[in-house]
Amino acid sequence: MACLRLLPLFFFSLFLASCHDDDEEVAPLSNQLEYDSRTYDLGMGLTYDFGPFALHSEKTHYAQGILLTDAKSVNQKPNIVLRLYLFNPGTNVPVTGTFEFGDVKNMPSDRAAAKYRWKNFFLNSGLLLDLNKDQELDPDQEYFEIRNGSITLSGTAPDYTVNCNVILETGKPLKAQFKGTFIPITVSSSGDDLTSSRS
Repeated sequence: MACLRLLPLFFFSLFLASCHDDDEEVAPLSNQLEYDSRTYDLGMGLTYDFGPFALHSEKTHYAQGILLTDAKSVNQKPNIVLRLYLFNPGTNVPVTGTFEFGDVKNMPSDRAAAKYRWKNFFLNSGLLLDLNKDQELDPDQEYFEIRNGSITLSGTAPDYTVNCNVILETGKPLKAQFKGTFIPITVSSSGDDLTSSRS
């Protein structure tokens, strides 16, 4: 389970709107994120392959990180970041399909491994939102974990479509859709920094 504690650090090191009508029929999102009665345009998607992953002693899944943000380049500071960690059975890419929330927080690792052995799931995912408008994302005050819901990832690298319909720890729903060419992120040789192919 040590890998789970390290996952949030990867994407935090990468990055130091309009309301909709209350009509009965709401237009589907298109490269947008909807949360707390606001709709945010999403500018880009990034992805990172973590590789084979073990919930317990045996590596049974392949892990992939997905990052959606309103920034339009890796050099622009984002106001909103949706961070998703997806796991599918098997130890090879691609990671695609529908992923359900993996509720393993208070579960022994052997039980979690048995429960999710043949399932797509996601963990340690959440929303970073610049609430105080200081153009800085504070992971201690402005990060909200996903606690339920589903995420669908389709396509073939680097062109993906992500659909997200989840509930955050605030109890509020979040919906997001993004379709486009995702920027791959790699870890530097020192293992400390993330870089992108478009930086």
